[in-house]
Amino acid sequence: TLAAIFFFFAVQSGIWTYIERIGDAAGISAETIGSALAAGAFAGLIGALAAAGFANKFGRAIPLTLTAVFQAVAIALMLNHPQIAVFFVASALFQFFWNFGIPYQMGVMSRADPAGSYIVLVTAVTGIGFTVGPLLGAAMIELGGTNGLLLAEAVLCAVSLALIMPVALSAKTLDQT
Repeated sequence: TLAAIFFFFAVQSGIWTYIERIGDAAGISAETIGSALAAGAFAGLIGALAAAGFANKFGRAIPLTLTAVFQAVAIALMLNHPQIAVFFVASALFQFFWNFGIPYQMGVMSRADPAGSYIVLVTAVTGIGFTVGPLLGAAMIELGGTNGLLLAEAVLCAVSLALIMPVALSAKTLDQT
């Protein structure tokens, strides 16, 4: 679960750090990119509220799957120099599910670690993910431009989901999934 959280936050920071460059590469003005990011930040707030509203009505596995799928959709929408409207939608989807997925990850972590021995590491793991994401992103941009970055982040998104799902579906968390 800690590894899944690490990869999740590496994806978030890798995209967030370079989303302006993704928009710029698509020929979108700095002002419009800023507006898209502001709209995305509002969508992120709605995502956090949606997670609170849904709570455990759908367990944890379904919301985590939705998070990964829709973040992958957002990443795919950013490929190949998106038009302005697509960039707005991608930013909103990405940030909505960024904030939507975090509570479910924390829920899986706390259920899998009822003694609290490892959950104290979550803050460090998220910080490391936030640090590694831009470093990896820079390397991917050097290798394959913004599309290289996006494809690498999509793979890490899938890795994060693959790592957390067995824990989310395990006997320890079955009553919550």
